[in-house]
Amino acid sequence: MARLDEFQKYKAILISAKEGQAKGFLMPAIHAALAQEYSVNLAAKVRPAKIQAAMAGVHIGPTPLGYIRVYPERRGERMVRSQAGLLTPDPETAPFIQELFRRYAMGRWQLKDLASWANSNPAHPRPRDNSYWHRHGIKYILQNPVYIGKVRYNHKQTGYYERAEAGSVFVADGLHAALVDVETWETVQALLGGNVKAHRTTRTGLPAPLAGGLLVCGICGGPMTPVNRLSRASAPAYACLWKQRGRVECSGSSYLMELAHAALLREVGRLVTQRPLTPLMLEPVDNESENLRAQVLRELEKAKAARLRLADRLAEEEDTGMIDAIRLKSGKITRQVRVLEEQLQSLPTASNTAARAEALASRYSIDRLADTVAKAQARGDEEGLRALCLELVERAYVDDRRPERRSRWLHMAVTWTPGVQRLLASGAWGLAPAEPPPHVAR
Repeated sequence: MARLDEFQKYKAILISAKEGQAKGFLMPAIHAALAQEYSVNLAAKVRPAKIQAAMAGVHIGPTPLGYIRVYPERRGERMVRSQAGLLTPDPETAPFIQELFRRYAMGRWQLKDLASWANSNPAHPRPRDNSYWHRHGIKYILQNPVYIGKVRYNHKQTGYYERAEAGSVFVADGLHAALVDVETWETVQALLGGNVKAHRTTRTGLPAPLAGGLLVCGICGGPMTPVNRLSRASAPAYACLWKQRGRVECSGSSYLMELAHAALLREVGRLVTQRPLTPLMLEPVDNESENLRAQVLRELEKAKAARLRLADRLAEEEDTGMIDAIRLKSGKITRQVRVLEEQLQSLPTASNTAARAEALASRYSIDRLADTVAKAQARGDEEGLRALCLELVERAYVDDRRPERRSRWLHMAVTWTPGVQRLLASGAWGLAPAEPPPHVAR
């Protein structure tokens, strides 16, 4: 209606292919309202059908790079409703996608390196909306499950009249052939998860401290947050966030940031290479995590089957009240599926942990990490030291300090990341003896 008013303002003639020339205001307004009602009803019917198709394995959306669509042939001269084309590997672009996964799975290629490699050869395919590859586009490809034969739907909620709820994304088995094997895919996802770049600044705009996000309180387990103590403004420190906010009654005291960083780097520097890594050394030593993973998988398959049954009912149901009830129940199951998928992704698998261990062993092939720490400190590379700690340390807390008040020396108890734990358990890496504490009066 706003467009109709604008046309009339400029005395433009509006001609409809069905109703002819628009005259006056009443009839065009009625035609516009009927057209909008038709669009709303059509969207309400199309969205459940698209969800059902995605659950059945049909890829919805633009054709991803590496594939082409093959449409079924029309039978007879009569025009029939076109069917969705099946994704088929593209012989021209599929090798490029496979090479991206292969190179990143080696553990020696970063996203920006792959982008430079992709741009270096004019024969390589170009991205859809840009003439050059960037690391964000490479990462999107490496994280797209379509390349292992899966279909991801509702990853981005779109639609004018009908739009899926936030968090309703799901992944189903696709009808198309995979370009990448599952083992390579899991290796790439493990490397992407382990290569999270350290934040350069905090929310206040200040540079992020070296141990930010890694330290917890040794008393209550709450996170340690950077603070500037009023009495020693030039000496920033870490303090228990839960204690500051009154969440718990914690007796833990703060400690100087400089001492905490030195203690953390001392523990990182104790890591040493003892012997070359072999595939046999990475065999899993227990099945506890695998049993938990199998249990989550069973619950996930059960929830997906229930969601698929609801999608079938939704496509057949005509009663508006029942449709709303089915959608409400389907939304709850979709949220349950998402929680289970996130839980499944967070569980360390044998292949994921092994991939992280292999990447760490190839990246740090020196005898002692203390040499790497010393070189970074000599260069003043605070960002490099922070990235090193984030890659090796899961969390840490102070378990010894001397003296107790106004401490001048700290000792950190460190929990290593799963990849480091696997290397330590296999004997490929070890820990050098800890330095004895200085003779400081308690």
